[in-house]
Amino acid sequence: MTPGRERALITVAGLATAGIAALGSGQVWYRTAGHGFTGSEITDGAEEALALAGLAGVAVTLLLGVWGRRVVGLLVVLLGLGALLVAALRRVPTSAQLDQVLGVHETTGSATGWPWVCVVAGGVLAGVGGLFLARAHRWRSPSDRFERGATRPERVVGSSLDAWKALDAGADPTAFDGNLTPEAPTGRRDQAGPASGHPTPDEEQP
Repeated sequence: MTPGRERALITVAGLATAGIAALGSGQVWYRTAGHGFTGSEITDGAEEALALAGLAGVAVTLLLGVWGRRVVGLLVVLLGLGALLVAALRRVPTSAQLDQVLGVHETTGSATGWPWVCVVAGGVLAGVGGLFLARAHRWRSPSDRFERGATRPERVVGSSLDAWKALDAGADPTAFDGNLTPEAPTGRRDQAGPASGHPTPDEEQP
């Protein structure tokens, strides 16, 4: 999996789970005496606030570099764990909340499954924050697109391949111009000279 696809999947997972936790906090967690208490009412808005903060944290990582993602990733871990604990420990209304809404301190009711949905979502959100911590160095930063790309390495002048080509062309393989083109050989003697066995015009004169 490429780093870009990995980052996209982790980000989508974080946004989805934080959104589910925020949505779940607005659902009925406890029913009693004909009244349904939502998660926001039972947790005094803590579950919703933690989920929305986690949602914002995951979203802002798209604009940050490596260290920024790590810092926000740590915050997302804490927010996810907070959402998990709040949903797990405050699943039913307190006596004060019952008295305020129903005028009674105790009553018999039934809990719904939404608190456990928020527990799972909080756990997954904490895991996403952990992945931001562990994998942030593999992902490109937004500033990378504005930076110059790495320059291509220059070809080595006088490489073995160029030397063989120059040798085949009858040129000095160590002499090259700026474009790696073998320079024309200089100072070569005429093949029809004395080395060829034929006398020169000066030698024919008596």
